[in-house]
Amino acid sequence: MKGPHHIPNTKGKGRPIPKTLKTNKPIRKINGRVIFGFFCVAMNSPHPCDPHAPAFTSFEYLCFSITQTTQPFPHQSDPKYNPLSSLFFPYFFLLWWPYQQTLSIDAKLSEKTMEECKCSEDSCECELQMSRLMKSESVRNLHELIEKECGAVERTACQTAAGRALWKHVIHDPVAEILAGETYLRNLYGKMKKDRLNKAREIAGVMLAVRTLWFDSRLEAALRCFEGESQVVLLGAGMDARVYRLTCLKGCTVFEVDLPKVLELKVALLQEAATTTTQGERQPLTFHAKTLCHVPSDLTKKDWFDSLISSGFVPQHNTVWILEGILYYLHDLNAREVLRLISEKCQGSTILLADFMNECSTNLPHELKSNFHFYSDWPEELLPTLGYSQVKVSQIGDSDANFGLLMDPHNCFNKLREVPRYMNMDADGMPCRRLYLVQAIVDQTTSRS
Repeated sequence: MKGPHHIPNTKGKGRPIPKTLKTNKPIRKINGRVIFGFFCVAMNSPHPCDPHAPAFTSFEYLCFSITQTTQPFPHQSDPKYNPLSSLFFPYFFLLWWPYQQTLSIDAKLSEKTMEECKCSEDSCECELQMSRLMKSESVRNLHELIEKECGAVERTACQTAAGRALWKHVIHDPVAEILAGETYLRNLYGKMKKDRLNKAREIAGVMLAVRTLWFDSRLEAALRCFEGESQVVLLGAGMDARVYRLTCLKGCTVFEVDLPKVLELKVALLQEAATTTTQGERQPLTFHAKTLCHVPSDLTKKDWFDSLISSGFVPQHNTVWILEGILYYLHDLNAREVLRLISEKCQGSTILLADFMNECSTNLPHELKSNFHFYSDWPEELLPTLGYSQVKVSQIGDSDANFGLLMDPHNCFNKLREVPRYMNMDADGMPCRRLYLVQAIVDQTTSRS
C-alpha cells in the first residue's frame, strides 16, 4: 500500500516525494539538485526529478528546492559542510526579486488590458478619446451651424476629417478632430468598431485613409520635381489641413478654394483649435506653407479662376492642383470645364492630382446618391482631350495606393482589382464600383493664357 506521501506523476505512476526535503540528506545531493534547478531555469524547462514539477515553472521549482533543502546548513566543523552551499542564498535573492517584480508588472498589465477589452466591448464612448476642446460650447455651436447652414455635399468635408482623425496612426493631422466634430467622429468610430468585432476584411474609413496618403505622397513627389517657386491649389478644400501637417509645403504658396460659408466656419474652428497655455494666452497654429490664401468662390460659377488670380495665384509658376473628393459632385459639363480651364490657363509646370468615380460608383444606395453626377470609366482617355498628358491611373489597393493598409488579398478592393475594368459586374453579380486616383501633366503645347 502506498504511503501518504505518494503523489501520482504525469505518467500515472506513483512516486514518493523526494527525501531531499528532509534536512538529514547529504549536502552534496542538495547542491546537485539546486544546480540542476539553475540549469532548468536557463533552459526554461520543468524539473524532471520532482512530481510537483508540472505545477511549477522552472524558477519556482528552484526557489522551492533551495528553501526546502538547504536549511539548516551544517556547521563549518561538520565534515559534510560545503562552503559553496552558503553562496546559494545571494544568488537566489538576485534571481527571485526581479522575477517577482516581473510577475507583478505582468499581472497589472494583464488586468489593465482586460479592463480595456471589457470597455471596448461594452461602450464605444469609453474607447473613443476626444480632447476637452471638443466639449466646449463654442466648438459645439460651430458644428451646429455646419449642420444647419451647409448642404450634404459640404458636410462630407467633416466626414473626411473624421476619417483622418480616426486613422491617426497613419495620418498625423493635428486639427482633424476639431474639424470633424463629435457627431461624425462617433458615427465613423461606431462603424469601425463594428467592423473590428465582425473581423471584417476592410475597416470603415480605410479608403479615406488610403486616398489621403496617396495624395500626400504624390504631392510631395511633385514638389520635389519643381524648381523655383511652387504653388498648391486645393479645389473644394473643405476641412483639409495639409498646411498644418505636411512639411513638404515649406516654401510653397497654398490656395484653398471653397464656398465662402465653408471657409468661414473652418477658420473659426481653427481659431478654437489654437492651444491655450496655463496663463490663458492663445498661440497660433503652426502651418508649414510659406503663405496660405483662402479663396471664397463657387466652382459652378465661371469666375472662380479670376478670383484665384485676384488672391495672388500666378499662372506662370509651377503648380500642383489637388482635386480630392470634388469632381464627382459637379455636373458633367461643369467638371469638364474646370479641368479644361486649368490646362488652358496654367503656363508653368503643372501637375493635376484628382480622383474619379466610374459610372457604377455614382449609383450608391445612400443619401449621397443624388449628389453624384460626373464620372469617367477611362480617365486616361478623357484627360488628353482636355489638354493633359502622361496620365497615370491607380486603383485603391494597387502597389502605390495601398500603404500597408490593404494586405488581405480577399478584401473587396483587391478582389475588385482582379475584375477587368470594362466589366460592370463581378462574378457574384455585384456592381464594380471603382475609385480612380489619377495623376496627369498639363500639355504645354496646348495650354494658352
